[in-house]
Amino acid sequence: MEDKIEVYKYLRERISSRVKEKREVAGLKQSQIIFGSNLYISAIENNRLIKVSDEKLSKSDENMTEEEKKKKQENRKIKYKNFLPNNVGLKIAKGLNMDVEEVFFGTEEEQEELVKFIFYSFACSVHIKKVSFFYIEKEYDYPQFEKELNLLEKLFLYDATFVTYLHHVKMMDFLASSCEENLYLEKYQKPLDYIWKKYKHEFIWSFNDLFIDNDGNFKCSLIKIDKIVNNWIKNELFAILEEIYKIFVDDTIYNMGYKIHELTTTIEDIVERKHTLFSEKEMKYFEEDFEINLMEGNIETFFGVGVEEREFTVEDNVRLLKEHVANNEKYKQMKKEKLLKNTEQEYKWSLEKLNVEKEVSNELVEVYESTCNKLKSIQVRAMKKKPYKI
Repeated sequence: MEDKIEVYKYLRERISSRVKEKREVAGLKQSQIIFGSNLYISAIENNRLIKVSDEKLSKSDENMTEEEKKKKQENRKIKYKNFLPNNVGLKIAKGLNMDVEEVFFGTEEEQEELVKFIFYSFACSVHIKKVSFFYIEKEYDYPQFEKELNLLEKLFLYDATFVTYLHHVKMMDFLASSCEENLYLEKYQKPLDYIWKKYKHEFIWSFNDLFIDNDGNFKCSLIKIDKIVNNWIKNELFAILEEIYKIFVDDTIYNMGYKIHELTTTIEDIVERKHTLFSEKEMKYFEEDFEINLMEGNIETFFGVGVEEREFTVEDNVRLLKEHVANNEKYKQMKKEKLLKNTEQEYKWSLEKLNVEKEVSNELVEVYESTCNKLKSIQVRAMKKKPYKI
């Protein structure tokens, strides 16, 4: 069974307090809202479901014997009704002089809070699970939204700060720790807030449109709201995010972030090749070189690129070295498999090609990193001006 964003629970709590507050302000009794019955109003104000057995027997039941009535009541005890059926919502709206959509979703401000709750619950349901060589593995609170969340992060790559953060995490690979989770959410929050503020009216309009029937009337099946929201995220919201992405790619300022992402991906490819395709002699040198740099805390020199400075304990160094040795074994196996596929001549050509790549790799990385920093600086300045500043 899929996990779900609990919109039904969210709405029940607010409908309960909203109906009670409106009734008390109007100075009405529960029985005055729906004439002659306080059953639904009492249940709603106490945020509980109505049992069918709570209802009075119908006129056709009056001819039953006491034993038959008792048996019928027993059979109905386990059945519950919808918390707020649409027809009851209409009666409450009339009794409290409200629009029916306000009964379900509240004022315009409350409707905005509802859609924001849904959007942020969806968007913030992705977390860093593991960081390995040049790769970030994620996990999802709602796995059914993986495709939609991937699109959202792809959209967020317009933000140069977020892009460079992801790049540094992947370049630090095995040096990343559990503290990255909080930092990831912090960096993720900035483009998330920006997209919400810029496009919230489109999101709200799209959501509200789900509850307008062909005759233009409001209609809500509250008991199905979680499923409705699930489908909205997968369809209408996904379509809106796709359109926003197309707009951002065509925009000079936003597109800088996507250009930086392309460059950082190239840098990661260069560095990965530099540190994974070695001869046996080079691998031995690499191990010794890594151990010296790691024990001296000189990680920046080892990578040949600018990364965040970090302090490491002896325990950290021992753990990281063990992980590194284990990964070297993996690369040796990869290289062995590669050799089996190539002829001796092809392998010789590959080594010659690799030597040339290695000679220029540091210079290439330096040029690309410098370009990324300049583009980021330009975007940061531009985003402080209208119409980009929100």
